[in-house]
Amino acid sequence: MPLQFSDAKRDWDVAQKAVSFSGSDNGKPVRCLVTLDALVTHFGAPRNADGDQAIRAFDRCRPVIEEQALMKHARRRLEPTGEVKLGPRDF
Repeated sequence: MPLQFSDAKRDWDVAQKAVSFSGSDNGKPVRCLVTLDALVTHFGAPRNADGDQAIRAFDRCRPVIEEQALMKHARRRLEPTGEVKLGPRDF
């Protein structure tokens, strides 16, 4: 079963400078991230965006970002932690 997104919750991860959102794979939670660099490069976030600005850019483009996370997860291109992390090259 492909990665599914039903949880609207998203957070700013200060340590990774990324918006964190969640998906599930057969009921197992999968943490997904889209980096600030990707949000700046492809989705109009300001270069020095704070967490709120990054989340607003994410919200505007969430369907596109989730689609890329789904494809990266399907190809099993995961971080060692099992997370799906999207950077500028993923778009």
